[in-house]
Amino acid sequence: MGQFAAFVVNHWVLWLMFVLISAVLFLYEMNTKSGRGHKVSPQDAVQLINRKHAIVLDIRSEDEFKRGHIINSIFMPIDELESRLSKLKKNKAKPVLLVCTAGLRVEKVAKALVEQQFENVYVLAGGLTAWKQANCPLESS
Repeated sequence: MGQFAAFVVNHWVLWLMFVLISAVLFLYEMNTKSGRGHKVSPQDAVQLINRKHAIVLDIRSEDEFKRGHIINSIFMPIDELESRLSKLKKNKAKPVLLVCTAGLRVEKVAKALVEQQFENVYVLAGGLTAWKQANCPLESS
């Protein structure tokens, strides 16, 4: 124990840097776990949909949804989320994949779902733009 104390005293700058980096990493991990959903690529999203039967929620506007959306996705605009969330509560254990145009609007929705105890919330990184770039299928209504 005496050698450790001597090391800390003699190399206090290194020790201080270690403590600061550890604190930053801890805070970063806590922030990412605090309910924003896991970001997934279009390829990982396909796996979630096909293998784990993920529920796909499209939070874009009605016009955007009609122009093209992921097959079997559920249209649920942000402003109707609270009123329609009760329909999804029976599926809290199922994976939920959130989709918007570029992946920017889904953070608020992901946080709301995590706060409602949804267990597996995923966000399509890059949104439908990334989905199209990966040549994944769309349907329109």
